[in-house]
Parts: sequence; C-alpha cells; structure tokens
Amino acid sequence: MTGMPQERDPALIPGLTAGQWETRAQIALAGVVGAIPVALIAVAFGAPATPALAGVTVAVLVAFFIVWIVLARRSLVTVRAERAAGYSTVIDAAGFALRHPVSGAIE
Repeated sequence: MTGMPQERDPALIPGLTAGQWETRAQIALAGVVGAIPVALIAVAFGAPATPALAGVTVAVLVAFFIVWIVLARRSLVTVRAERAAGYSTVIDAAGFALRHPVSGAIE
C-alpha cells in the first residue's frame, strides 16, 4: 500500500465509510449468487441431491441475502451522513468531494 496515507483523515465521519460498507454488501451479494453454483457443482461431483442439501442451500441463500440487506442499508445511512458532511466515498457527484473509502484522502 505504498503512496496511501497511513492515517485516516479527521474530516471523515467516525466509523466505516460508505465505500467500505458497500464493499462488504457486495461480498455478501456474491455469496447469494455463488451459493447455487456451489450446490450444483457438489451434485455434479456426486453429492446426493437430497432435501437436506436443498435445505442447506436455501439456508445459506437466505442468510447471505439478509446480511446483504443489512449491509446495504448501513451503506445507505452512511452515504446520507457523508452527503450531509459534503463528501462521498461512493459516488463522484458535482458539489461533493470524492474521498478514498479507506484513507479519506481527497481524490
């Protein structure tokens, strides 16, 4: 991570930035999308297609989906707080300073 400031800009709102919340939400969404192919590949390689496998797959889908909704909601709340503070770590819009999601450096 050369070239990136080591300290967080004090102008940022305390806590995780909207960009960091958004990244976590996208990872959870990838879990939702990836659970079905994993189950299909398991069946293709010999795992029995039983109701138990279907139940586990659905449970994983629902869990990742709930996590995605919670993280996306938290990202939205943080985006609104950042907008009120006059900057954004997610959207490059006119009138707002675009900041790096981790360091807070103005880009």
